[in-house]
Amino acid sequence: MCVTTGALDEQVPRKALGGLRQTEQDWSLNGRVGRRTGFSLWLMTLLLGIVAGCGSSDQADEAGSRYDASPVANAADEYRRIYAALDPALVEACKDLEDLPGLSLELQQNLDANRELIEDLVAASMLEQCDFGTDYSVGLEVLVPHVAHNRWMALVLRADAFRYGNAGDPEGAARRLIAIIRISQHIAQAEPFVISKAVGFANLNSADESTRELLSYDMLDGAARRSLREELLRIDARDPLDAKGALPLELEGAIITIRKARGYDEDLQLDFTYVSDADREEAITQTRDGMARIKAVWDSPNAVDQMNDITDSLTNPIAGYVVVIMAPYREQVDLAAERLREFIERLEP
Repeated sequence: MCVTTGALDEQVPRKALGGLRQTEQDWSLNGRVGRRTGFSLWLMTLLLGIVAGCGSSDQADEAGSRYDASPVANAADEYRRIYAALDPALVEACKDLEDLPGLSLELQQNLDANRELIEDLVAASMLEQCDFGTDYSVGLEVLVPHVAHNRWMALVLRADAFRYGNAGDPEGAARRLIAIIRISQHIAQAEPFVISKAVGFANLNSADESTRELLSYDMLDGAARRSLREELLRIDARDPLDAKGALPLELEGAIITIRKARGYDEDLQLDFTYVSDADREEAITQTRDGMARIKAVWDSPNAVDQMNDITDSLTNPIAGYVVVIMAPYREQVDLAAERLREFIERLEP
């Protein structure tokens, strides 16, 4: 899977994300632990390293008038259209924004200039259907730039929420925070890969951090808090973004990639030119078995420890393509559930 990272148009393979590159020339036990730790650190960075945003506005919130709950309308189409039309300078500014109490005049003006697109984004988040039509037949090399695009648009919404909060419009601020929450659900459900779930986690955390800031400046009234809380209560508290739902597609993607891979693979530090078909099929057998065992212990109280043991039991290095990231991934599910509970509690009357 490829997402946009850094520059707006830079794409890297999904399988190369998450600090998964190994410097070791073989996949010894230490190599697997290093790759696993790298993924965990990257996921924590994505989840916790949230860019801040703030702002002010004297504009009325018009997105509600364009709300469309029709199951026929596709939010994915709107997301693509809106991202393509947004000013790239605005996106970059919102990604880099750290000063929550204040907002530069230039950014205020840019948010206002993109006001209609932002309102359309709020409306799109309320649509029921979100299908990007992704072709997963290429395996882990599938291109999904929209996953990162939706992350950046969530940060634009975050900045605009502060704009409305500063303007004394708590309802407008809350609607933008709710849109971030809904986008997190859309992207996690529409693209059931680990990276998509991780971006969903980051967006949900962004909404939480933004809410804390707005509350600290007394920018959300009782009605705004209630609307936010009602939205959060719609989410499964045990697994906020259906993280377990990523397992089938991760397995399918790994199998396709193992069979089709040619040339040098940076993740595995391995030249697939010299990997026989028999070794590939053995790797696929171990991958299937490993993922089946991961799924079996997913809901166990000590799931993470058991998943680490499963990873360490692998004897075929290629089999670790997907299995190795499952323990740190599962760990983030518990963190996301805890954050969601705290988010809801913060909004109680």
